[in-house]
Amino acid sequence: MERATARDLKDVDAMVNSGLVEKKHLFELFLEIEPDLIRHPNLTPAAFRSKVERFCSTSS
Repeated sequence: MERATARDLKDVDAMVNSGLVEKKHLFELFLEIEPDLIRHPNLTPAAFRSKVERFCSTSS
């Protein structure tokens, strides 16, 4: 999801649509890892959070 490629977003949509994860739970999981994102210099935590929030707030 962080890369936001069409394939990645399609994969995340498929996981939600198949019931593997609910969007609310996906955001909760993100919140658990968010403090550790600082360890990954290629990630911008605020931008990643924005992408997750946007995805989780849309209808399936």
